[in-house]
Amino acid sequence: MSKNTGQFETLLQDLDRVKRRQKICKKAINENINSIVNALQNSLSDINNDTAMEEEDDPRLKNKIQDLSTEVLKMKPLDHVTKSHKDYFAYLSKLGKDIDKGFTKDINSIFQNTNLETEQINNVIQEHFLREGKFEIQAAFKKDLGLGTNTSIEQSFHAIHQVS
Repeated sequence: MSKNTGQFETLLQDLDRVKRRQKICKKAINENINSIVNALQNSLSDINNDTAMEEEDDPRLKNKIQDLSTEVLKMKPLDHVTKSHKDYFAYLSKLGKDIDKGFTKDINSIFQNTNLETEQINNVIQEHFLREGKFEIQAAFKKDLGLGTNTSIEQSFHAIHQVS
């Protein structure tokens, strides 16, 4: 197995771990939301079932709301969600670091061993001018650089541009 294949396998494994951790995080958040919703529904049901609590300033209503608040605070939903997110982002951060390790950041290294011949580049530039119908620019370019003449190609492009 080559070095790159091994790096890609490691990245795929890290990605799978991130996916699993994301699912665990989502499950933890849903469980916390569901427990809060259940506590709210139970309190609301208790309040609705107690017909004696009809007034807003009834002390029993205030006590019920205080009990609900205490119950939700005991659940510590924010702590659970925060811990779950920290775990998830730790895996995500590790994946990012592994990606950075596996890939070259310096794009200039790609072009270090490229040897382009000047004649080929000049011919490509000339053909571009001819394709675009910029014959005067092509002639000046050819004259300034002292390039050879390929009249058959030039005549072909002149003929194409006369038709259009």
